[in-house]
Amino acid sequence: MIELLTVVAVIGILATLTLTGVAGAKKRSRQTACTGNLRQVALAVELYHDEAGRRPRSFTRLATKPEILPNPRSLLCPEDPALRSVTKRQAKEGTVAWGNLANRSQEPMDHINLKQDLEAPTWELEMLEIQETVGFSYLHPLFWRKTAWKVLLDFGNLAGVSVCQLHGINLTQVNQGNQQGKPYKAWEGLTLRAQREGSVVPRKIFRGVGLKPGNGEAASAPITPVIPGDYPWEFYLDSLPAR
Repeated sequence: MIELLTVVAVIGILATLTLTGVAGAKKRSRQTACTGNLRQVALAVELYHDEAGRRPRSFTRLATKPEILPNPRSLLCPEDPALRSVTKRQAKEGTVAWGNLANRSQEPMDHINLKQDLEAPTWELEMLEIQETVGFSYLHPLFWRKTAWKVLLDFGNLAGVSVCQLHGINLTQVNQGNQQGKPYKAWEGLTLRAQREGSVVPRKIFRGVGLKPGNGEAASAPITPVIPGDYPWEFYLDSLPAR
């Protein structure tokens, strides 16, 4: 009986180790797939800019140009929680994903109608320019007002153009109360940033609510401090922009 119990215990330990290893491998695989997607998005943004002479104001504009973004599913992260809860119709249409909700809360819309910041002739046309009709998982600054976009450009090729938060920690308590309009603040920890030159770099953002995500050692992603202000600069820049 003792020998049998010992064998059962050993099998249980081995099974636990195996399942843990499989889960870790799947997580790394999803992160690798996401990194590849972000590279495709960064490349598409640059190709669009080269072709049109201006930035795309939305991911939708990239998705409707197969010569620039051949597969619109590159806009979806395998970790996207919204993709697990959408209806069959929504999944077929591809119009619902976490980024569609989160991205809307990054831009202070009460400022975008300033005349000097409009890139379209009128406010109505400006809204059409930034309207999204495709599903996407990633945060992006393409719809930001002109002055904010110029701040990113001033940082050169290291400025971020697309970001995935979904490999970090979901801070469920931030989703409650008056924070419902700020879903991008509901995450901390590992963030993947696609930069203008095409590379994807890991950054860890610590908001001081959940578990502290690492210590910035050589083996881990550098911690980027949260930068207060109108925009979530920390996702796209490593330092405070000049005011």
